[in-house]
Amino acid sequence: MAGSAVNLLPRHIPLGDALHILMTADRIDAQDALRLGLVQKVVPAETLMDEALRVADMIAGNSQVAVQASKQVAYFWGTFALRESREYYRSVSEW
Repeated sequence: MAGSAVNLLPRHIPLGDALHILMTADRIDAQDALRLGLVQKVVPAETLMDEALRVADMIAGNSQVAVQASKQVAYFWGTFALRESREYYRSVSEW
């Protein structure tokens, strides 16, 4: 079975796309990762560090309390019921 990806991927991309990746083990390129929402932006390698620093500066310019609180709530909902999902995965993988 696909490991932890089977629990996580369907939470982040459309089910059909998740199933295609999980069933075929097909790799995706940067443009498909962008289309699926797995990355927010694709940049040439030579501008990667400049872009990362630009985004970091934007985040640093915001209230750090708001940034931390937003991350905490987003991670809560992103992993909601993940423990139950993992337990179900274990029970299915024992077939």
